[in-house]
Amino acid sequence: MLHSIDLNCDLGEGSSLSDCLYDAKLMKHISSCNIACGEHAGSEAIIQKSIENAINASIKLGAHPGYADKENFGRLSLELPATQIVQSIEKQINLFLNH
Repeated sequence: MLHSIDLNCDLGEGSSLSDCLYDAKLMKHISSCNIACGEHAGSEAIIQKSIENAINASIKLGAHPGYADKENFGRLSLELPATQIVQSIEKQINLFLNH
C-alpha cells in the first residue's frame, strides 16, 4: 500500500520581500503551504510574492489568518467580540484572494 504525506509549512511570515527567498527555497521540500494574511505577520507585498512562489513551485497553497497582533506574532489569545474576529478573518481572506 502506497502512503503519502502532505508536508505543510506556514510561510509568508517574514518582514521583507527578501525573506520570501528563504521561503522559496523551502518550497521544493513541501507539498503545501499556508501563507500569512498580513495581520499577525507578512504584508500585502509578501502575500503576493508568496503566492507567486507557491504557484511556481507547483505546491498547494492556503490562507493563514491570525489575530491582528504583529507584536506578539498572533500568539496571544485576544478577547474580542465574535463579530470583530469574523470581520478580521474576512478582511484577511479577501486580501489573500485579491492577489
